Formats: sequence, C-alpha cells, structure tokens
Amino acid sequence: MPVAIASALLIDREAAADAKAASIGFEHRWQIAVRDGVADPAVGFAARALMESALAALGRLGVDARTRDECVDFYDRYTARNRSPADDAQDARVEAA
Repeated sequence: MPVAIASALLIDREAAADAKAASIGFEHRWQIAVRDGVADPAVGFAARALMESALAALGRLGVDARTRDECVDFYDRYTARNRSPADDAQDARVEAA
C-alpha cells in the first residue's frame, strides 16, 4: 500500500503537481511532523491532500481494485481521522494500563 501511494504521487503528473503544492511551506516543519505526525493540523491537512490526490491517481493509472481498496481503507481508518497506525499501538498501551 505505501508503495502504491508513493508511486502514484511520483508517476501521475497531476498527483505530482498536487504533492508539490501540498508540501509548500513544510521545509521547516519536519521536527513538528516527526513529533506530532498527522495530529498536527497543518501536517494532517497536507497528508489528507496527498492521500486524496494519490487515490485519484490510482484510478487513472489503472491500479487493481484490491490495492485501491486497501489504500482507501487506510485513508478512511487513519489519514481522514488524523491518525496513524502508531495511534493504535498507543491506544492499546493506554487500555492495558
């Protein structure tokens, strides 16, 4: 799934242009992105824009339905909710405590 998303953003011209536009202004936000991830409002906004562009590109590129569905499921479960898979692990630790 990560390879499909990254490939879509690199191969599809429209998605590549969207990715470039979504990343403007992030040159100096890497520490925030690393620390807070998509929970940071600006990082979350950019992540949603990138994923939405990549999802559209997957269709244009003719990627198989199973891969597209997995990418959409990831977007719905995580990116659209400003979450990452690491949040699931954190939630499990909190519940176990």
